[in-house]
Amino acid sequence: MAILLSCAPVYAGVHYVDATAAGTDDGTSWTNAFPTLQDALAIAAGGDEVWVAAGTYYPDEGAGQIDDARSSTFLIPANVWMFGGFNGTETDRTQRDASANVTILSGDLDQNDTGGVDGIVGSNAYHVCRTSDGAATNTIIDGFVIKGGLADAGTGIHAFGGGILIENGTVTVIDCIVEENEARFGGGIANTSGDDIRIARCVIRGNRAEQGGGLLAVSGEMGAVTTLFSGNMATDEGGGIYLVGILDMQHCTFNDNKAVNDGGAIYEFSGSGLRRLVGNLIWGNEANGVTDTESASIADAGTPVYHEYSLVENVYTNTAPNNDITEGLFSFAANPLFVSEVDPATAPTATGDLRLLRDSPAIDRGRNTFRLTGWLNRTFNVATTVDLAGNPWPDRNEVDIGAYEYQSRVYVD
Repeated sequence: MAILLSCAPVYAGVHYVDATAAGTDDGTSWTNAFPTLQDALAIAAGGDEVWVAAGTYYPDEGAGQIDDARSSTFLIPANVWMFGGFNGTETDRTQRDASANVTILSGDLDQNDTGGVDGIVGSNAYHVCRTSDGAATNTIIDGFVIKGGLADAGTGIHAFGGGILIENGTVTVIDCIVEENEARFGGGIANTSGDDIRIARCVIRGNRAEQGGGLLAVSGEMGAVTTLFSGNMATDEGGGIYLVGILDMQHCTFNDNKAVNDGGAIYEFSGSGLRRLVGNLIWGNEANGVTDTESASIADAGTPVYHEYSLVENVYTNTAPNNDITEGLFSFAANPLFVSEVDPATAPTATGDLRLLRDSPAIDRGRNTFRLTGWLNRTFNVATTVDLAGNPWPDRNEVDIGAYEYQSRVYVD
């Protein structure tokens, strides 16, 4: 018995949430899980974990909540780790499958949205999720679909971050889909603090804002790894990202993002810093109504941008793969051949399939080991992780550019 206990995973302060549980509703087990996420967050403290079973959860549900109150939000306490994707039987968080057990956090308080940001109807929450305005040193949001936030206030904090509003501390968002949210600033995610935001293996798509359709980072440092920015729209600048801070990014894909003005994929405000962009794929974005200008990809008003082992449309004209050119190490521009690309003129949209076809020039043109600054200030080996589809990166130096590693397949019908 002692040996068995020593091998069992130990999690301090786990609170269980399952809308279908029929026990005592105290959150101490799956059988007695809280029926609402708010009940778990109300008692969670630093160092605790919150495990959430598949289902749809609304921030105006739970003890002390007011029905349809737009200020309702899932306020995540400092240093709390929140995980979705459980089926309600797991004893170890590594057993969960977020793709099979979809866990939705929705800002559609009156539950009448019809789909997409244009389908947001009535009183939606300003922010679906919000991190505590305190010294959050290690807050995690992992394994959720976050949608239906509407931060449409003219001024103040309720104009930022329809999907996730990060106010302070170091926050990691991992294995999440942030889609169909709207805000004045940062439709999907807004970081308004002076600390770090970390995004890994996320899909940020179909969001809309005046600035930063997918994400707005107004201060601090941001790192993004193996993340897709697709179909986001800015009615002003920064369809995918509006950056006022520092960004390190590796193996991300930007496609079908749109800015009415500058920065279809990324808008870099003066004084900001796109410090290291490695292995990224930026293709098929739009700014100022066209797709064939540098601003459609990146509007660089800050420090010079340096790409490594990347495919960037409108920045490079050399289509010979892995040819060292002045602006960046082994970076080039050529049609990446996505499985299903969408016209950026249709943004905001959550459609498209941005995996690579077998003849893609992006295959084997990335790099497996490299050094990034900021929160990735170490040698980061992507072969130790998986791509955005959950497939392992190959154990070799050459990996594919972008968020997806090509998988050989044949079809039989």
